[in-house]
Amino acid sequence: MDNKRRGKALKCLCILLLITPWLTGCWDRTEMEERGIILGLGIDTAPPEAEKHEDQITETNDPAGFPPPGEEMIKVTAQVAVPGRVPLGPGQGGSQGGGGGGSQKPVWAIQVMGHTLEDALQNLQQQVAQQLYLGHLRIVVVSEELAKRGLKENLDLLMRDPEIRKSSYLLVSRGPASKALAVAPPLERVPTLYLSGLMDHAVQTGRFPQSFIGNFFTAYAAKGKEGYLPYVQPKGGNKPDSEIDIEIDGLAYFVGDKMVGHTEPVEVARFMEVIGIGAAGYSVSVPVPGQQGNVMIRKTERAQKPFVEIRRGKPLVHVFIHVEGELDAKSNQQIKINSTQTLQSVRKGLSRRLQRINAQFVQDLQKEGSDIFGFGEQVRAQEPEYWNRHVRTREKWRQVFKNELQVKVTVTSSIRRTGMRER
Repeated sequence: MDNKRRGKALKCLCILLLITPWLTGCWDRTEMEERGIILGLGIDTAPPEAEKHEDQITETNDPAGFPPPGEEMIKVTAQVAVPGRVPLGPGQGGSQGGGGGGSQKPVWAIQVMGHTLEDALQNLQQQVAQQLYLGHLRIVVVSEELAKRGLKENLDLLMRDPEIRKSSYLLVSRGPASKALAVAPPLERVPTLYLSGLMDHAVQTGRFPQSFIGNFFTAYAAKGKEGYLPYVQPKGGNKPDSEIDIEIDGLAYFVGDKMVGHTEPVEVARFMEVIGIGAAGYSVSVPVPGQQGNVMIRKTERAQKPFVEIRRGKPLVHVFIHVEGELDAKSNQQIKINSTQTLQSVRKGLSRRLQRINAQFVQDLQKEGSDIFGFGEQVRAQEPEYWNRHVRTREKWRQVFKNELQVKVTVTSSIRRTGMRER
């Protein structure tokens, strides 16, 4: 009997030990209503007199304490979600209760100033009763003026804070970032969700390369690559925010943490071809030999393969690109694509045109000294002996990229569909 009792007692003890963790509850829980969820941040330069009106929350402005990183301050616009008013799906107005609350804004926009982003968020916490939470941050927009001044000090928090998802988008705005962040067309009531949706769709359709915060900081830390960011432009002048549209106006390219220029929107396609992003969402016009007019070729897929060699003591990068496309439209009805020979002539014309404009695009970026293609990383991987002997540092690679690197672009193409009847 004693053995049976001991066995039962042991079983009961094991069961008790197994269920004990499930009885403790969420001892460290924080309710959503107790958090100030920041969905988007806009960062601009602050006016010279901003320091006189700064709320002294941290010790960054105390000469006896932590020294300020610089005299120039920043203005941060934060969009904080209003509990119960952010739409969760199609047809949902995001209102509370049942009565007419849908006209109220789903986000609360607050502006604060500080020496750094961390300093500004500390000042922001003084205006929000709930604990600020960055785990749902979707968009960070910086003004072009600030990007040209340098992003390292102001975005250090984005690299280090474990709450911030590195899959959030980082954008550069032509004009104030606060204006770009406030854009809310009728298609979406929450500005940050509209901007993130705009970028998601551009990436999915092959019209822009993936450009998360993590991608930018990875390029910034690399020895043979520079970062790039989407370059957006609010359109609508002095109209209300709800009537202002926004467009992707190219990409901003950097040297280190400083923006040195931006491309035209059509040049994004050239960049994507050179780095080998598979999805293609752009079209190109090609003349038809022997006929008056052009055809529009819509690119559908692309592939790229780089090859590095050292020739006469200098690096040479061969970039082989293959593009597939479809015959999308003709400039007039007199154009006839009714023979294999004509189709082959169009295909060769497409290859020559893409090869010329892609090579010119690479040369333009070399003049700016911004290796957003990552050629330095290719040289470092394929020719480590040359890299370790002649380069070693990112500063030296910038000189080599600008003055010594040779890039040879070769493009081939194929046209898969031309229509079934009238070609």
